[in-house]
Amino acid sequence: MEMPIRIRCESIMKRITLSLPVIIALSILLAINSVVAVVVSVTVDPEVIPHPGGSTTVRVFSSEAGVGSITVVTPVSHTASVAAINVPEGGADSAVYPDDFPGGSTTEIGEYEVTVYLAGEEYKATFWVTFEVIDESPIGTVMAIIAPIGALIGLAKIKRLRKAA
Repeated sequence: MEMPIRIRCESIMKRITLSLPVIIALSILLAINSVVAVVVSVTVDPEVIPHPGGSTTVRVFSSEAGVGSITVVTPVSHTASVAAINVPEGGADSAVYPDDFPGGSTTEIGEYEVTVYLAGEEYKATFWVTFEVIDESPIGTVMAIIAPIGALIGLAKIKRLRKAA
């Protein structure tokens, strides 16, 4: 009975020794042809436009060269404006919204959606258009308090003068 077990072990060892070079060759082939990840970064500067009618720069960085587009969708009417980009390898390209986007406008208040299409992939970013109220000076508050008091004093003075006459 010992003999068949020994033969079986030897045949398994032969299979392992034959498959080991195949595994090593496949591993080397995989390492040579491994895919390098494409790094793409989308930035919007400024991210908040403080008043309607302002502008912002959409910048696309990429580790690989590519031709693509930037699409901006408005928050209320959902109209889309598109600008073409051509990013060099290891470089960047940018477009100013709304100047470089036909039909683009920042007259709507809210969050604008930015989608970059490059090398068959989508990359997203956002920016905001707000309406900032500028605080008035404290003189206006003081005058709003003093004016009714002055009117009350003037009215009392006029009544006193009419009684005296």
